Amino acid sequence: MAGFQQGYALVIGVANYPNVRPLPNSVLDDARAISAMLQRADRAGYPQQNVRLLLDKDATKANILSGLSWLASSVQPDSTAVVYFSGHGGLFTDAANKGNYLIPYDTRLNAVKQTAISSDELTQALRAISSSRVVVMLDACHSGGTGEPKELNPDIAIYKGGLEEAAYDQLKQGSGRVVIASSRSSEVSWVLPNAKNSLFTQCVLEAMDGQAKQQGDGMLRIFDLVNYLFEQVPARKPEQHPIFKVSDLDANFAVSLFLGGSKDVAPAQISSGKLEITITEKPRVNSADLVALRDYIANNFSFDDFDMLCQTVDGSLQKDGFNQKFSLDIVTSTRKPFPNQVQDALLWLNRRAKLAYLVDEVKRQRPGEIV
Repeated sequence: MAGFQQGYALVIGVANYPNVRPLPNSVLDDARAISAMLQRADRAGYPQQNVRLLLDKDATKANILSGLSWLASSVQPDSTAVVYFSGHGGLFTDAANKGNYLIPYDTRLNAVKQTAISSDELTQALRAISSSRVVVMLDACHSGGTGEPKELNPDIAIYKGGLEEAAYDQLKQGSGRVVIASSRSSEVSWVLPNAKNSLFTQCVLEAMDGQAKQQGDGMLRIFDLVNYLFEQVPARKPEQHPIFKVSDLDANFAVSLFLGGSKDVAPAQISSGKLEITITEKPRVNSADLVALRDYIANNFSFDDFDMLCQTVDGSLQKDGFNQKFSLDIVTSTRKPFPNQVQDALLWLNRRAKLAYLVDEVKRQRPGEIV
């Protein structure tokens, strides 16, 4: 393949803050490594001119916002746009600055609103990007491997564990927006002892380096990346759990090439133990569980078995008065790889708050394996 010509990325790393507490140098290594991986012809395949890297003194508020404007003016509707930030972020709780912010290099604590990037400003900049394939990766609030979280300033009222989940919900506004944060708001993003990169970014790099599952189509897709992060990060550091937020996502779109466009399927990495699925009050399944359920079905059901399962689900839906027909023929294409067909079926049901029917049927057919 002639590279991932539709890929654009703005990569930001800030460690040596002049006005707030610095972060480990791994933060800069994170940004450099992501930028380099995206541009590797034998990996992600982004054209060199489509990737911008801002480090330390170049990562000012003005330059970051300018970089986001460059993305907005460069991408097409079918482009994939990636924004990666490694640095400080958090919730200021004092009355003058109350809100969620990313902290650029030139942030001053006596002028937070003027020198930091609020979630409102970032949301507005992201909404200007016309593509419906936008991925925002935030590796914010790092701990330097010793177990000592790196705060902004102990004299400032700030929630040091990262942005609030409400801020991530705000950032995902728009069609086809995906926000992946390195940790929950009550956690920090760890740099493990003797590691060159933070744990979250290391797992992103591994996914782009061929270790994430994919569908044999030469592409690393968004759910391949997310599933790998959700499996690997807490497995290596139980105190850290990534966050995945998504808005109006109808397709498992490509983030990059897979191994330069190779169609060799990576060996499946099937987790052991029971699969836990949470039905929310709407009732819908959250994004992380949706990925896990897709992989469970793809690894444990044949196409014919899943087709029959869908027919049973349709019967239950019709019995309960649901006025739409549900079948694989309707919701997906038989030309797609089987995991993609499963994904389409799950998304179709989840958007209509009917995925609980399928989960119940899977539980019935595989008793004791799903709780």
